Amino acid sequence: MVYALFFIMLLFLAFLWVWIRSRTTWKKHGSSNEIVVAFFHPNALSGGGGERVLWVMIDALQRRDRARKDDKKIRYVIYHSAPVPNSFIEASEKIHSQFNIQLQRPVEFVPVVKSHLIDEKRYRRLTMIMQSIGSIRLAWECLTRLCPDYYIDTTGFAFCYPLARIAGCKIMTYTHYPAVSTDMLSFVRSGTAAHNNSGIIARSVLLTGIKVFYYRIFSYAYCLCGKCTHLVMVNSSWTSSHIMSIWARQDVHIVFPPAPVEDLMKLPLNSRQNNIVSVAQFRPEKRHDFQIHIFAEVLKTCRQAGIKEEPKLIFVGGCRNEADQQRVMDLKKLTRQLGVENQVTFELNASYEKLKAYLGSSKIGLHAMWNEHFGISVVEYMAAGCIAVAHRSGGPAMDIIIPAHDGPIGFLADSMETYVAALCAILLGDLSKKDLEKIQIRGREQCQIFSDKSFAEKVQELMVFE
Repeated sequence: MVYALFFIMLLFLAFLWVWIRSRTTWKKHGSSNEIVVAFFHPNALSGGGGERVLWVMIDALQRRDRARKDDKKIRYVIYHSAPVPNSFIEASEKIHSQFNIQLQRPVEFVPVVKSHLIDEKRYRRLTMIMQSIGSIRLAWECLTRLCPDYYIDTTGFAFCYPLARIAGCKIMTYTHYPAVSTDMLSFVRSGTAAHNNSGIIARSVLLTGIKVFYYRIFSYAYCLCGKCTHLVMVNSSWTSSHIMSIWARQDVHIVFPPAPVEDLMKLPLNSRQNNIVSVAQFRPEKRHDFQIHIFAEVLKTCRQAGIKEEPKLIFVGGCRNEADQQRVMDLKKLTRQLGVENQVTFELNASYEKLKAYLGSSKIGLHAMWNEHFGISVVEYMAAGCIAVAHRSGGPAMDIIIPAHDGPIGFLADSMETYVAALCAILLGDLSKKDLEKIQIRGREQCQIFSDKSFAEKVQELMVFE
């Protein structure tokens, strides 16, 4: 009986393999001299940090293509939420406006209509697994519309990988953060309430146990998916340690995400206003509400000290959908409740030039996310000459704000008190002008390893298409 069931299972898997291949790989009608490279990134034009990584990556690969000695043409494709841009010129102008990137030649957009299946706001319960199932359905649509030679995922939806592998694709990934981590598991186990662990679950021993079991099962499936990849790239030491642990593989390459440091370093260091700039998409994990509470305490302290130029807090971030817009409205309400609305500015979906102007005029760059996978905004702060104050965890603590041999390059904090102390030390003159300038200079020196050039060289070395 056992052998019969095993034989039936093998037959089913063989049938599944043949059926998937018949709908994908065997439908290809491309030239033998053409290599199709497709990127799974349905929101490629939304203007976030992950999108900048995507476009700098494509730009780097296109630049390398010009030096190819064979006659093979590489065709770049992006699976993108429908409707796609009317023309590449329209898309190119938007990319240039958002990131100051000018691509070498056109890329194609393949429209997909199932991208709503990976939208987290669609699922109130079991979000991770439902998004993962949705990503498989979306990947199926992508692969049946166009099956590439190389399937490159820059979004972190790993449950697509087995399907792409069966379809005959070589899989490359750039992971910004793991879908599940040991930190998340310990967070749930400890019964701590957070944006991804509701108070109802945190207060219940039974529900906490069920969720821990759910995370363990999900982690095992996530591990199996990770083993389907041919090349694994991650954005930080923190992400690398988690991916190596969860996927049980050692061939993980750290490729720090690119920041426009060369351009930002041209901004002058002096003549800074007492502005605190915070650059982040308006998502709950970025903890904008916590930043407002911090700022309210800082403003109170500054007023008590009789500071001449009162500080201002400027939020610059992408607002993607109705949920983000509602979040901004709630944050504005909070500023009114705390009496700081006249000192707080919200700049939504700002152009790169406007972002640069805010960075160039601000004295401090504020970051508050716990276990930020990397923290590209922190790099932008330092490159622009802002003094970074970031959370003591994740990428900022492990890769970015690392003290130089001759002194600090920024500040790390992990509580309301430590944030307020760091900000007030800068604003109230506890540090001399000369000391602050040394921090700015050391910060800029550290940023060299996070440049577009460094990222491009690493990508060109690792991502080989044959």
